[in-house]
Formats: sequence, C-alpha cells, structure tokens
Amino acid sequence: AEVGQRLDNTPRNSLTLWSSWQLTPALSLGGGAQYVDERAVYANNQLPVSVESYWLLNAAAQYQLNTSTRLRLNVYNVTDEEYIFELASGQSIPGAARSASVTAEFSF
Repeated sequence: AEVGQRLDNTPRNSLTLWSSWQLTPALSLGGGAQYVDERAVYANNQLPVSVESYWLLNAAAQYQLNTSTRLRLNVYNVTDEEYIFELASGQSIPGAARSASVTAEFSF
C-alpha cells in the first residue's frame, strides 16, 4: 500500500515568503506568509488519513533603541488560523494559535 506514496506528513508543495521594510533608521517592519499543502499518513496498510492545506501569516517589528540595544516583536499566526501542524499514525497535533514574543538584543 505504501509503494509509490509520498512520505508520511510530507506536503507535495510548500512555500514561505518574507519581506521587511526599513521605515526609519531605527524602525523596521516585516511580514510573511507560509503555505503547506495537503498531507497524508499511510498507517498500517490502511486507507490514508489526510489533513487540509493551510496558510499562516506572520509579522514583525524591530526598533533600534541605541547602538547596542534592539527590541523585536514577532506575531505568529496573525489570523489565528486553525490547522494541523503534524499528522502521525493515530494522532494529529494542532498548530499553535496566534502568539507573540518580545525579545531584547544587547551587543557589547
């Protein structure tokens, strides 16, 4: 049953795009999209179990406070898309909901 099939949980197509813009010498904004095609698992010589394709949108902002300190805000899954991140034999793992992180970067 597995001969000629794609590897489990492997999409035929995927795409990631990201772009960022330097608005001022201190401020930059970025955004991107990620596409993952339909995926399937062929478990125990049974019929395949598949999940739908999905798109995720992400965003970022970065601010240079001074020559040695930079702040960054990342927002993941901006549209709060519900999707299956990983598909395995007998289980599926949902993707992360909308989330954000703030980081500070110091150089010396």
